[in-house]
Amino acid sequence: MNANASLEVVSKPELRDATARVLTIDCIRAYDHNPRRSENPEYLRIKASIRAQGMDRPLVVTQRPGDMDYLIYAGGNTCLRILQELYKETGDKAFHRVHCLVMPWKEESDVLLAHLRENDLRGDLTFIDRAQAVLEAKQLLLAELGTPEISQRQLETLFRERGYGVS
Repeated sequence: MNANASLEVVSKPELRDATARVLTIDCIRAYDHNPRRSENPEYLRIKASIRAQGMDRPLVVTQRPGDMDYLIYAGGNTCLRILQELYKETGDKAFHRVHCLVMPWKEESDVLLAHLRENDLRGDLTFIDRAQAVLEAKQLLLAELGTPEISQRQLETLFRERGYGVS
C-alpha cells in the first residue's frame, strides 16, 4: 500500500472513526445502491494498475447492523470487482486479502452520499446516474426522518450537512 495515499485517506474528516483491518474479498460486498449504474470508463486501466502494483489505498467499508459481510462505504466498487476477478483469474492471495478502513455504521443515506461525494471528486459520474442517486438519497432520507415530504431547500441543507453539496 502506498504510504502517501494511506495518509491522504486517513486524514479525511469522515474517516476519523475508521478502524484499519485486513479483510478477505469474500466478506466484502459491492454497495447495492451504488450511484454508478454503468461500467467505469477507466475499468481496464484500473485493472491493469491493480494487477501490476496492487491496491495503492485501502478500501473503505462499513457493516450494516446484523450483517456478517462488509459493504463498500465510499467508492471502491470497481476495485472490489477487479480484485475478485484477478483472484479468480490468478489464484494469487495478494488479490484475496485487502487493507480496509472500517467505518462505523450510521444510516443508509450516509453511505449513498459518501459514494456520491467520492464519484463527484473524481468527476466521472454521468449526469443521469448522479440525478438518480440524488433522488434515491432523498427517498432514503424521507424514510429515515419519517416524513412524507421535504422541500428542496431542506433537502439541500440536509445534503450539505452530510457533506454533499448539490444545487
